Amino acid sequence: MLVVGIILLGAVVLTNTFTFKSKQITAEPAEFINIPQTCIQNLQKAIQFKTISYDHPDLIDSTAFLDFHNFLVQAYPLTFSKLKLEKINGLSLILHWQGKNKALQPIILMAHQDVVP
Repeated sequence: MLVVGIILLGAVVLTNTFTFKSKQITAEPAEFINIPQTCIQNLQKAIQFKTISYDHPDLIDSTAFLDFHNFLVQAYPLTFSKLKLEKINGLSLILHWQGKNKALQPIILMAHQDVVP
């Protein structure tokens, strides 16, 4: 009886394997985007900051975050000159970008600047 069950299971598995139809959609290749070298260099610099968050606030190296903030200001001066900067607890940044039409609903674009150990 056990042998018959194994043979039936094998037959079902083989049938499903050979009759499986791919559900992968065909897509056109994406258009090549030429990224400026400064963007690549800024990303390479940004990921070198050791902005590590810990559960206990005393373990956080605030100088790494502050150095990262200084890097952002130097790398993206136009952004920081046009947007209103608000700091939360000294380490979190909120940049407000005021729109022209106040009747429209706001949106939020979010990113994080920390990693966990």
